[in-house]
Amino acid sequence: MYIGMTVIERLPQIWNTGVNITNENKERIFRILKDFLKSIKLIVVITFTYIIYNTAKASSLPIWFTPLNLIITFGCIIYYCVKLVKNR
Repeated sequence: MYIGMTVIERLPQIWNTGVNITNENKERIFRILKDFLKSIKLIVVITFTYIIYNTAKASSLPIWFTPLNLIITFGCIIYYCVKLVKNR
Protein backbone atom coordinates (compact mmCIF):
# COMPACT_ATOMS: atom_id res chain seq x y z
CA MET A 1 0.00 0.00 0.00
CA TYR A 2 2.79 2.38 0.94
CA ILE A 3 4.63 1.85 -2.35
CA GLY A 4 1.43 2.24 -4.36
CA MET A 5 0.54 5.47 -2.57
CA THR A 6 4.08 6.78 -3.10
CA VAL A 7 3.83 6.11 -6.84
CA ILE A 8 0.42 7.81 -7.00
CA GLU A 9 1.82 10.78 -5.07
CA ARG A 10 4.40 11.33 -7.81
CA LEU A 11 1.81 11.29 -10.63
CA PRO A 12 -0.53 14.24 -9.97
CA GLN A 13 -1.90 14.17 -13.53
CA ILE A 14 -3.87 10.96 -12.74
CA TRP A 15 -5.49 12.28 -9.53
CA ASN A 16 -9.24 12.78 -9.38
CA THR A 17 -9.25 16.13 -7.62
CA GLY A 18 -12.98 16.84 -7.44
CA VAL A 19 -12.34 20.49 -8.33
CA ASN A 20 -11.46 22.21 -11.58
CA ILE A 21 -7.73 22.69 -12.03
CA THR A 22 -6.65 26.00 -13.53
CA ASN A 23 -3.23 27.54 -13.94
CA GLU A 24 -3.93 29.82 -10.95
CA ASN A 25 -4.91 27.09 -8.46
CA LYS A 26 -2.80 24.21 -9.80
CA GLU A 27 0.06 24.50 -7.28
CA ARG A 28 -2.29 25.10 -4.33
CA ILE A 29 -4.53 22.13 -5.14
CA PHE A 30 -1.64 19.74 -5.78
CA ARG A 31 0.05 20.79 -2.51
CA ILE A 32 -3.13 20.09 -0.54
CA LEU A 33 -3.57 16.70 -2.23
CA LYS A 34 0.08 15.79 -1.66
CA ASP A 35 -0.27 16.65 2.03
CA PHE A 36 -3.44 14.54 2.13
CA LEU A 37 -1.67 11.52 0.63
CA LYS A 38 1.25 11.92 3.04
CA SER A 39 -1.17 12.06 6.00
CA ILE A 40 -3.03 8.95 4.84
CA LYS A 41 0.29 7.13 4.34
CA LEU A 42 1.30 8.02 7.90
CA ILE A 43 -2.02 6.77 9.27
CA VAL A 44 -1.65 3.51 7.33
CA VAL A 45 1.92 2.96 8.57
CA ILE A 46 0.98 3.65 12.20
CA THR A 47 -2.09 1.39 11.94
CA PHE A 48 -0.21 -1.55 10.49
CA THR A 49 2.70 -1.06 12.88
CA TYR A 50 0.30 -1.29 15.82
CA ILE A 51 -1.41 -4.35 14.35
CA ILE A 52 1.95 -6.08 13.80
CA TYR A 53 3.08 -5.16 17.32
CA ASN A 54 -0.04 -6.72 18.86
CA THR A 55 0.32 -9.78 16.66
CA ALA A 56 3.93 -10.24 17.80
CA LYS A 57 2.80 -9.99 21.42
CA ALA A 58 0.05 -12.51 20.66
CA SER A 59 -2.56 -10.18 22.12
CA SER A 60 -5.82 -9.06 20.62
CA LEU A 61 -6.49 -5.51 19.56
CA PRO A 62 -8.17 -3.33 22.18
CA ILE A 63 -11.83 -2.49 21.70
CA TRP A 64 -11.02 1.20 21.06
CA PHE A 65 -8.69 0.46 18.13
CA THR A 66 -11.26 0.26 15.31
CA PRO A 67 -13.37 3.30 16.30
CA LEU A 68 -10.28 5.42 16.90
CA ASN A 69 -8.72 4.35 13.60
CA LEU A 70 -11.93 5.16 11.72
CA ILE A 71 -12.28 8.55 13.43
CA ILE A 72 -8.69 9.50 12.61
CA THR A 73 -8.89 8.26 9.01
CA PHE A 74 -12.23 9.86 8.17
CA GLY A 75 -11.29 12.99 10.12
CA CYS A 76 -8.25 13.36 7.90
CA ILE A 77 -10.33 12.82 4.76
CA ILE A 78 -12.96 15.37 5.84
CA TYR A 79 -10.30 17.92 6.87
CA TYR A 80 -8.54 17.79 3.50
CA CYS A 81 -11.81 17.77 1.52
CA VAL A 82 -12.94 20.93 3.29
CA LYS A 83 -9.51 22.50 2.76
CA LEU A 84 -9.61 21.55 -0.92
CA VAL A 85 -13.05 23.07 -1.47
CA LYS A 86 -12.10 26.29 0.32
CA ASN A 87 -8.93 26.73 -1.76
CA ARG A 88 -10.31 26.03 -5.19
